[in-house]
Amino acid sequence: YLFSSRVTARLSVINDNIARLKDGHILKPQLTGQDEIALVDAVIHETASTLRQEMNQLKVSEAKVRELIENLPVGIAMLDHNGAIEFLNSTLEADFNYSSHQLLGKRISKLFAAGQNIPSTLIVDSGDSDDNKISRAQELIAVRRDGEQFPVDFMMAAVEIEGEPKTLAMIIDASEKHAIKKMRQDFVSMVHSELKEPLTKVGGFLNRLGVGASAVSPKAA
Repeated sequence: YLFSSRVTARLSVINDNIARLKDGHILKPQLTGQDEIALVDAVIHETASTLRQEMNQLKVSEAKVRELIENLPVGIAMLDHNGAIEFLNSTLEADFNYSSHQLLGKRISKLFAAGQNIPSTLIVDSGDSDDNKISRAQELIAVRRDGEQFPVDFMMAAVEIEGEPKTLAMIIDASEKHAIKKMRQDFVSMVHSELKEPLTKVGGFLNRLGVGASAVSPKAA
């Protein structure tokens, strides 16, 4: 009876530790001894230790990825399969003057001026090539929370997280790029307008030199 009770108690510890391992809870102290039950419990504890190490490494990796995404100079929004925003980084919040709770669950089109073709998601088949999983960049007009409009470059990428299809939306503030482009256009326009009259006069003078070359004095030549 005592032997049977002892074996039953040890088996109960095994069953309890298996349940705790499955639920991610702390295990009961490891059984002592060299019998088969103790060996099985040792394997369970070793498995739990390995899983804890892998989970810790995974958490560290996730923290590094999240920090990287947060510090990217690009607005990032993660969309679910219905096109609702479920994550956004601090760059997007700063660019649009929104807090995350004001955009979570909303459509990405909320960030753009009306009348533009804004896809809600990027749906692809599992057999599609990597090129089909990234959309072409679009130049669009975005709208900040206060109604101010500004130019952006917009892209989407199809991703899969924990087996679920997601869409990664990337929004880059193109205000500086457009400002440089406008400066270049203004400079070309200024040069053209400022030099047009002098060049016309020089051209006319050269034409006269060519037509009436015989009438030009040796000193002028």
